[in-house]
Amino acid sequence: MPRHIVCLTFDFDTMSGFIARGMTSPTPLSRGEFGIRGAKRLRAFLASEGIKATWFIPGFTLETYPE
Repeated sequence: MPRHIVCLTFDFDTMSGFIARGMTSPTPLSRGEFGIRGAKRLRAFLASEGIKATWFIPGFTLETYPE
């Protein structure tokens, strides 16, 4: 079977996009809270399959969710 090469990249942001647009009320910010759950699940899946990926994450997101 032939091998295929795939490059997986993820541009992950939680709340900084909302904050940059002045959307600082709890409703839009709570949407960003769900991103971290999805990212953890995706990282676990990729690890279980031995798949490497590159993540691009804003500094605000890394400081807010260091795990």
